[in-house]
Parts: sequence; C-alpha cells; structure tokens
Amino acid sequence: MKGGRVISDWPGLKPASLYQGRDLAPTNDLRAVFKGVLHDHLGISERALAEAVFPDSAPVKGDAGTAGVGRRHSGFVLRTPRNDDPIS
Repeated sequence: MKGGRVISDWPGLKPASLYQGRDLAPTNDLRAVFKGVLHDHLGISERALAEAVFPDSAPVKGDAGTAGVGRRHSGFVLRTPRNDDPIS
C-alpha cells in the first residue's frame, strides 16, 4: 500500500496488545467481508446470510462493495477474476 498505511484499527505491537501474548490482535470480523462478497456478488439476502450462512451473526453487517474489481477494503484487495486470468 502506498505510504505503508494500515486500513484497519491498529492495536499496536506492545506485549499487552498482542493476542495470546504472541500474535497481532484481529481487528476485522471476516464474516463481514464474506457477507459483503456473498451479498454483492451472488445476491444472497442479508437475512439468509445472518440466519443460514452465518447463524446468529445479525449484528455483523456485510461490507458493501467488497466484490468490486480491484476495490481496496479492510487491508485486502479483492477482485473478480477475468476471462484472461491464467488458471493456477
């Protein structure tokens, strides 16, 4: 990323801020990223996502626009593959 910015909450690297005393603490709920992709790209309703796909996750809102081509979000770059992308 340009300028070395972090697009997220930054808890820091002090021992008291580390998860289980050793890892960078998680700051993003990945259910929000996946909910955004499933809603935007596949059209799955918010209700179905909250009740069936990720049960009991109604408070976690999907991140709108995460399925956009080359869109930067939550420290990730998500894009839809194009027809000319090589298959790995």
